[in-house]
Amino acid sequence: MSKNIIFCFTGTGNSLKLAKDIADDLGDCNVFSTQAKNLKLLDLTYDRIGFVFPAYFGGLPNQVREFLSQMDLKNNQSAYYCVIVTFGGFYANALRQAASIIRQKGLVLHYSNSVKMVSNDILLYEIPKDKKSVEDTYNERVPIICGELKQNKTNKQHGEIHIVRAYNRFMLNRVAESDRHYSVSGECTGCEICNNVCPAENIQMKNNKPEFQHKCEQCLSCIHFCPQRAINYKNTTQRRSRYHNPEITPAALTKFYNQ
Repeated sequence: MSKNIIFCFTGTGNSLKLAKDIADDLGDCNVFSTQAKNLKLLDLTYDRIGFVFPAYFGGLPNQVREFLSQMDLKNNQSAYYCVIVTFGGFYANALRQAASIIRQKGLVLHYSNSVKMVSNDILLYEIPKDKKSVEDTYNERVPIICGELKQNKTNKQHGEIHIVRAYNRFMLNRVAESDRHYSVSGECTGCEICNNVCPAENIQMKNNKPEFQHKCEQCLSCIHFCPQRAINYKNTTQRRSRYHNPEITPAALTKFYNQ
């Protein structure tokens, strides 16, 4: 096993792209998902342990919160801990919440930072047309962050913004069943891409069609990766563009979840 490890939650590939770029720059670093099956990897000892994930409603996605809370870090008391959050709109409490959970385990989050990436929450708005400026900013920020990680730089997170914490909890309490508003049109070919790219294993195929199991993370991977645009949310997304990170294919995401 490598000296460094990064745990990543991703829906449409932005955070996975970032995690891979950081891992490549650090060297001797593996990237795994924040699915519960990977908690056992923390039985091994590492020099650096990192977490990369998007901000959801100004805080942690449910799967990330559960993963961080369930971690057993007794074999990694001396590791350097870092968190990088990706965001399209705002990240508010995401880093603060991660720092708080790690602090509750008697450890310190040594370093945290954020990276703006192309926003893809098409439940709220159309995909931005000006992707290049976001990508240019990404290409400027990531080498700086990687350099700071290699130097084991430290910074500090303060307490949560209370009004955002209330909003985050309110929204996340409703996310799991938000898939009740998803529909599958006759354009579905039963290709199973939606099933393969779902980080929450929330989709089962029945009669060659996806059925949602009401443990959704609202990452929207099923909507964005569907090659037929057959999956939609209410009457909101039918005419909106789809987006996933251009360097993360469905096959790459499937391999990431199955490793």
